[in-house]
Amino acid sequence: LLISNGISNAEAPPKTVVRTIERAATSSNSIYKLTVEDQFPGQGVGTFTVGTGANHPNPNKNVLYGGAGESPWSTYLTIRSFTSLTDYISTASSGLSSDYTIVFLDSFSPTIVPIGTTGFEVTWPVTGRDDLSIQQVTDVEGTTYENSRVRVTTTITNNGIDPVDVGIRYQWDWMVGASDNSWFRTYNPVGSWTDAFESFLNPSFLAYEETDDPSNPLFSVYGTVNGPDTLSPNPTPPNKLSYVRWGDAWNNTWEFAVTGSSADSAICYYWSPITLAPGATTAVTQYITTAIDVVGPPPTSIPTLSEWGIILMLLMLAGSALWMIRCLLYTSDAADEEDSVDLGGRRII
Repeated sequence: LLISNGISNAEAPPKTVVRTIERAATSSNSIYKLTVEDQFPGQGVGTFTVGTGANHPNPNKNVLYGGAGESPWSTYLTIRSFTSLTDYISTASSGLSSDYTIVFLDSFSPTIVPIGTTGFEVTWPVTGRDDLSIQQVTDVEGTTYENSRVRVTTTITNNGIDPVDVGIRYQWDWMVGASDNSWFRTYNPVGSWTDAFESFLNPSFLAYEETDDPSNPLFSVYGTVNGPDTLSPNPTPPNKLSYVRWGDAWNNTWEFAVTGSSADSAICYYWSPITLAPGATTAVTQYITTAIDVVGPPPTSIPTLSEWGIILMLLMLAGSALWMIRCLLYTSDAADEEDSVDLGGRRII
């Protein structure tokens, strides 16, 4: 097995690294194109990237780094075993950092099977330190721009005779168009744009939005978090979501200090710990899209009144009340007039 231990101070590789297109497989629904490493040795079987397709409003652009050029390597999966103190990673790059032992998933003779013409299913049969079956499905779903998205589902099965505690991390390296420094904001509720890196424990927002330039965007990319529930399978709420510097996320196979701003950015999802009994299975799913229709429009804002508006409203209500009282008094007088007779200037009832 290809195993490394301990913490490394290696820097992330330069983004000038170019993959050979013939060493990866690409699928598409013409709205998005999905490219997955399918050969060994390489950048790591199962590493993937996403770009826009010929029928996208902005064709042949990056969504994840390397997407337009069909060159996967900078986005990768980590499966952490808290039981054996192991990080299993889909990248084949060495020199990464962890407080656990790092094991390359390429060591387990992965298989990759096409899903029609739109996706791929990668399976890693892990043995030795743990006895797991790890499966990653990446698939372009939908038939129109408005409903198209890329689904990423990871499934883990415990094939061992003892329980195992596992964690899952997605590290997605955003690149919107030509910008590798994507801006971030929460979506539904809609937050403010920021390029300051931040972590969210048990995030409550539906999704998040990334763009190249908030003041003049080429387009936005949405990543799901807690929904919407119109997607099936539903997005799996993470324990933590982090908007981070890509170099930090690349170098560290699990958690790290989130600091800095205005730099090459990525997103990390975390699900952990998950206890799997012998024979048990767990699965997590998230989606990538540039279509707002997939995640749903932002909520309609409810107008609020200023202090002067509240005072004006109260005065109007008071005026209406006085008018109603005068009407009631007038009606009462009229009724008295109808039931009385006037004799010599005196009213006799």
